[in-house]
Parts: sequence; structure tokens; C-alpha cells
Amino acid sequence: MTSVVPIATWARFPRASGQLRARMARSSPTQEGVPAGMVGVRPSIRRVLPASGRRVTPCGNEPPKRSCASGDTRSGYAVALWWHYLDDLLVVARQRHRCRVGVARVAADGMVRYWRAWQAGDPNHRGSPRMDISGKTAIVTGAASGIGLGIATALAEAGANVVMADIQKDAVEQAAHGLSGTNKRVMPVRIDVTQEQSVVDALTEAERSFGKLHIACNNAGVPMHGTKLVDVPPADWEFVIGVNVWGIIHGIRHFVPAVLKHGEAGHIVNTASVAAFQNRRGTDQGPYSMSKYAALSLSEALEHELEGTNFGVSVLCPGPINTAIARGARNRPDHMGGPKDPAQDAAVLAERLATTGLDPRRVGERVVDAIRTRTFYAFVSAVPADVIKARHRRIEDALNSDWVTHY
Repeated sequence: MTSVVPIATWARFPRASGQLRARMARSSPTQEGVPAGMVGVRPSIRRVLPASGRRVTPCGNEPPKRSCASGDTRSGYAVALWWHYLDDLLVVARQRHRCRVGVARVAADGMVRYWRAWQAGDPNHRGSPRMDISGKTAIVTGAASGIGLGIATALAEAGANVVMADIQKDAVEQAAHGLSGTNKRVMPVRIDVTQEQSVVDALTEAERSFGKLHIACNNAGVPMHGTKLVDVPPADWEFVIGVNVWGIIHGIRHFVPAVLKHGEAGHIVNTASVAAFQNRRGTDQGPYSMSKYAALSLSEALEHELEGTNFGVSVLCPGPINTAIARGARNRPDHMGGPKDPAQDAAVLAERLATTGLDPRRVGERVVDAIRTRTFYAFVSAVPADVIKARHRRIEDALNSDWVTHY
């Protein structure tokens, strides 16, 4: 990578050089009603640069460490990064200069420093560098089929050493054989993510075969649809929480330290769902949504805890995917009630997945992109955006209550 921002890149910055200085010179630094750090920014820009803490950028992502990882190492990334940090840069600039031209110059110089730090891979810089997957070692749970197999395939094609872990020993061995036939370095292991020791054993096998672990995809999951909350038996609650929640907890407890101990770049992907953001009427998916809310919350907490390290976090939020997840109850461990006829879940899901389900291989490609670009929220497939927005509006309305004080 070049150590300076290309001229062609700066040409795309609407406020980076002469245009920036000219427009800021036409703006008063004491505009009423404009938040600190937003003076000199057009109203159309202010609308996409809210003054509150973490911001969603024009590229549509809210990546870790308040960075903007648009997925473009060239000018597209730089433009998005500029938009993302413009507010912060102007605040810093005004602490050092009263002259509008001086403010603009410091802001532009600050953008260059951000860019160079990003290129150098500074782990303490909020704009985390893209991660090179080739030659790295990854472990994927639930890798025998569906999304897990799609992720494993995409990682292998990206040049990673892939440990394919699944509770179905024969199925994961067959899947791994299919990938190894294309000269990919893959290894199958059996894992029961509900059991901590099983997770430890899988990690040990991975490190024994490939050395350092760099990427962990906590993907194993089971459904729970078609039953009202009051009718869900305790064994079913234990099953869905054991796989969808404890599976991620065990992965965080053991995979994350395994990556941090060697200090090289790492990444973790936790599979949640669009169900983590909404609970649609008539689906009777309360237990499943609850478990995915937990996966989302764990991921958000982990991102905060890993801030300042060279370790990225993504939460995968797929919509309908054409997988065999509805038959997951067939692999139910004995200590959680044993195998169960999946007909009920299958009846609820089969039609929807058949008509709108995305190919799992595309999900795998989305995951690889999220790892490379350090994208936190990794949505993919059909997403009920209006339902999610309506929920957020309902929350915002409740926050305007006289019973609430803001801080």
C-alpha cells in the first residue's frame, strides 16, 4: 500500500481541500442550533453525521471501534472514513485554531494521519485495517451443512486453513472431504458446543494441526418455532439456549484468548439472526428470537471489551437462508432430551426457506467480506427492514416520555 493518500482520492473529498476551506469560510463558527463539531458542514451532511457517539456511515455499516470499514481499500474507503470522522476532526481543529482556514487545514491533515495509521495497521487506531485471511487458521462450528458449510467454503477459497466442527461426525467428515478434494487445507472435528470440554478439545485439535488460531465463527444454531411461550417445555428451552447462547459463550471463553495470546490480527463472528432485531406476529419464535438477542448482546459487549486490540468482531444477521436448520432437533444431545421429530419446526420454516432462502454460499462470502473489512453488523438475505424500523421508532417514542431523563 502507498503511504500517502492518492490525489484521486482527495479529489473525491467534498471538504478535503479548496472546497472544504471555501465552504467552511462561508460558515459562521457560531451558528445557532448546530452541534459542536458540525459547524461548516452542510445540513445535508449533518443529517448523516449525527453528533451522538457511534455513527452509521454513508456506506451503511457501523463497524467496530467507531470506524468506517466500507470494504474498499482505495478511495471509497477514504471517502467513507472522511465522512465518519469529520465531526471529530473539526472539534479537535477548533481547539487549536480560531481561523476558519486553519481549522480546515488541521481537519484535512488529521484525515491524512487517520489514513496512514489505517494503512500501517495500527491496532489502537479506530479505523482497523483490513484483515488478510490467506494463510490464517479458522474454526467454524455447525460446519457440516447450511451456513456453516458456506462459511467454511468461503474461508477455504480465501486461502485459510479451516477447522470444520460439527456435532454430526460423519456429515462433517464428508463435507470436509468435499472441500479437501479441491486442494484446500481443511480438517473435520466433532464438537458439541453445549459442552465446554468439547469446545476445548476442538480448539486443541485445531492448534495441533494448524498452529495459531486467528478466526472463530460461532455458527452452530438450532431453531425453535411454532410453539407459544407458555407451551414450550423446559427441555426445549435448555436446548435452544444451550446451542444458541452457551455455544457462543463457550466459543468466546476459549477461542478469543487463543487468538489474543499470540498478538496477531484476529476476528470472531457470532451468528445471530434478523430475529435478534424483531419478533414478528404469528411466527411463535419467542425462544429462538430470545437466543439471538443474546447472541447480539454478547457480540456488542465483546466488541467494546476488545476495543484497542487488533481483534475484530462481527455479528452475522441472516434473513431466510436455504438450510436444513429446521431439522436441527435430530441432533439434540441426550442430556437435553435427546433427538426430537423436527416435523413441527420444519412445517413452519420449510415453505419460507424454499421460497426466499438465500444460497448459504453467498452467506459465506458475506462473512469473509465482514472479516476482511471489520464490519460489525453483517446483514444478508431478505431483511424485514420496515418491521425493524417500526420497533426502533416505538423505542424512540418511549424515550420521549416525561418519566425519562436523557444522559
